[in-house]
Amino acid sequence: MKARTLGIIRQVIASIVLSISLIIFGNMVGWPSPVLFEIREHGRPMNLTKMEQSLMVSIIYLGNLISPLPMGYLMDMIGRKTAILSLSVVPIISWTLLMFARDVIRLCIGRFLAGIWAGTVITIGPLYLAEIAEPKLRGALSTFVQLNVGIGTMFAYVVGSYVNYDQLAALSNVFSFIFILLFWNMPESPYWLTMKDRDEEAALSLAWLRGEHVHVTRVDMSIMELSLGVHEEMQHPRNFKDLVATKGHRKALIIVQVLAMAQRWSGISSILAYMSITIPERNYGPLTVNHCVMVFGGLLVLFVLLSTYFVDCWGRKPLLLTSSIGCSLGTFLVGLWFYMDDHTNLDVSDYYWIPFGGMLIYIVFFSIGLGPIPTTEQGELFSANDRALASALTSMTLALSSFICNLIYLPIAECFGMFVNYLIFTVVSIGTAVFVKTYTIETRRKTLHAIHVELEE
Repeated sequence: MKARTLGIIRQVIASIVLSISLIIFGNMVGWPSPVLFEIREHGRPMNLTKMEQSLMVSIIYLGNLISPLPMGYLMDMIGRKTAILSLSVVPIISWTLLMFARDVIRLCIGRFLAGIWAGTVITIGPLYLAEIAEPKLRGALSTFVQLNVGIGTMFAYVVGSYVNYDQLAALSNVFSFIFILLFWNMPESPYWLTMKDRDEEAALSLAWLRGEHVHVTRVDMSIMELSLGVHEEMQHPRNFKDLVATKGHRKALIIVQVLAMAQRWSGISSILAYMSITIPERNYGPLTVNHCVMVFGGLLVLFVLLSTYFVDCWGRKPLLLTSSIGCSLGTFLVGLWFYMDDHTNLDVSDYYWIPFGGMLIYIVFFSIGLGPIPTTEQGELFSANDRALASALTSMTLALSSFICNLIYLPIAECFGMFVNYLIFTVVSIGTAVFVKTYTIETRRKTLHAIHVELEE
């Protein structure tokens, strides 16, 4: 087998194995939907007030909020791979607590620990993928983040419809053990090894990832280019002040933070968590509400998978622009129906399928742009020395946005009407389209070093 082909296969394998950690996270994100349906409809395995339901859904993001910064330092100290493996016990403890929880306290502790894991993989995962992939594959492989979050969410939707509360937690926990067994044998990031002046190990790691055979004492042109780029970037001091010290750093920080907020405030966290109790409880042809949730999750996975091709074929910027406009259309339709149903004398009950249809439009467009690309940009726009801290800050932005969105979703619906939630989502998506058009840069098929040079121009 040619070195080129072997290298591509190995990079894909490493990305797939790493992404199992994101399937675990996706399980945690999708888990509330079938669980809330059981709690509200049947009181199983416990009864919760609406505020307790909101807290149970959103507290995962509180754990996510506090974990990225320590994870950013940890992965710079001990390595990307070692940091994730060291924290792999957290989801095991989380699912075990959830499996036996029969009161809101243990339920929230389990969800809080799930947030610790979420902060770990969202901070470290995109960096690892960006640092092991060559430029032509980086965009496609980085979409594995959102793809596997979608697969994990789909697993919770589908399996949660057929098994009970305890069984869902137990089956979800299996992914934690699979991840530990497989990721143990993956290479460390050659970028991190170079940052630590472990050039021989970096050469072996990059050689494995590129399908080449490089002796430990001989560094080929790829290793030399990597080493020169990393050491040039390492000249900057590693602190938060450095993230805004230059024009390029400020621009990278603004782009990634705005896209992170836009991703969550476009509605994805709330829709994933509350869909089963948001759409009208009717049969949609042969589909029940649970079947609709499965269709939604299936489209999420399908179109994120398609985006692995589009992101390097069409580019990041056109996809983000298209995605933002499409998301605004979907959430506008959902909000319009709820407004007409609750605040006008019009009878729209025969058009009960519009909220579900709007959500389908939303998830299709979200999956090709706003879903996967902010994660890709997170790994591309920062220099080697800034990447850990910047990723930690981005993860905190994602967590805080999701926490607020999920916490206020039910109270807003009860006090002002469900349409207000979707009006907010629509306005955010429109604003995102304007931001993408006027401020972001295209990073398709550029080396990390070339991207950083362009940001400084």
